[in-house]
Amino acid sequence: EIVVPVTRRNVAIEDFIPAGLEIIDTSLSTENQTLDDNLSQFERNQFRPSHYEWRDDRAFIFRENLKPGTYKFDYLVRALVPGDYLHLPAQIWEMDNPENFGRSNASRFSVK
Repeated sequence: EIVVPVTRRNVAIEDFIPAGLEIIDTSLSTENQTLDDNLSQFERNQFRPSHYEWRDDRAFIFRENLKPGTYKFDYLVRALVPGDYLHLPAQIWEMDNPENFGRSNASRFSVK
């Protein structure tokens, strides 16, 4: 969830993915397309990035203009191995003014 008090430009978000997980890219024809339907319950269309990249170790999301408000953007990950995981804080910053930034909380979770 992103809370923006004033209009921001060129906003970048990095969400680091723990080793042992992978982002599910439903835009690929080899991926299960019905998983994309599950995202509708997360109000996926509330935040529309200008650009995004699914990398091996992180999600990179970019938006050119971000008006004041509260936004959500969700995506799915798949656990490749069971275990205990630490999800590092996501980071958000204004690329032209990096002094304007924020971080989420870290969290732990288990996959059995």
